Amino acid sequence: HAAHIELHTISHVTRGGQCIPKRSALPPFEWSRMFTFLDTLNAEKRNVVNTFNRIAPVYDTPALRYARLIAEKLVTLAQVQDGDLVLDACTGTGSAAIEAAKRVGAGGRVVGVDLANAMLERAQQKIVTAEMENVALRYDDIEHLDFDDNTFDVVLCASSIHFLPNILNGVRELARVTKRGGSVAFSSYGEPAFQPMSDLFEARLRNYGVPFPTARRPFAWQRLTDPECCRELLQAASMGNILVQVQQLGYFLVSSEEWWEIVSHSAFHAALASLTPEQLEKFRAEHLAEIETLCQLHGVWLNVPAIFAVGEK
Repeated sequence: HAAHIELHTISHVTRGGQCIPKRSALPPFEWSRMFTFLDTLNAEKRNVVNTFNRIAPVYDTPALRYARLIAEKLVTLAQVQDGDLVLDACTGTGSAAIEAAKRVGAGGRVVGVDLANAMLERAQQKIVTAEMENVALRYDDIEHLDFDDNTFDVVLCASSIHFLPNILNGVRELARVTKRGGSVAFSSYGEPAFQPMSDLFEARLRNYGVPFPTARRPFAWQRLTDPECCRELLQAASMGNILVQVQQLGYFLVSSEEWWEIVSHSAFHAALASLTPEQLEKFRAEHLAEIETLCQLHGVWLNVPAIFAVGEK
């Protein structure tokens, strides 16, 4: 099975070779765990991992800054405090983990976990550049976390919970490793997110014969677009004092080319995989011509209604 995952080598896990938070009893990072996990991932998870490994080097492009803005806002709403032990599940390139590390200070620690090792590599580069020594990265599956019950003060999952095959099981696992009195916080996207561009993108791909798993709005983030559903997930995971809110974090793209950066540097990219190079070039020209018609005085509006859900254990 491992042969079906596109591996990207990471030379070290944390700055200076320190593998675990200094004041915790967390197990040390074992890179061999990655290969163990690869043998257990189903096809759906392998596809997600491959997609994010491919886009990791370009994921932090300015056009995709909504991901960083959401991660930082999630840390704020989760009320991460000095001295906290924080888990950032599906850390990606580390935006939430790095923001949390700024807030927990020298007395706190942050652990970021992900299944896409190229995303961890990118996160590690950012951590080294920022000279942060209170962040550790681990290869782990958030549906089967290798942490004891009641370990973390705050558990975060920014813009990723919708990729899980069983979202409720994932939220329950996040709650399991959260201390009593601690918080679980995740984010998703509202129904109008990335519209109308997303629907135009989907419709044109269907015209090219690209298969999708559902008849309409097939992208992973479109599985969890109702704030009330987010509230119900936390309730089902036995969380209380639940806060759910929607905040608009959109902005104008300077041109249709920036929309293509989002398409090619995010999870949208996976839908293009079945196109031949010739088809891709033709599709790109046709799709961007559609997007050009959406240009306003300040550019193309990128609608990003972000849903934030926070609950207390």
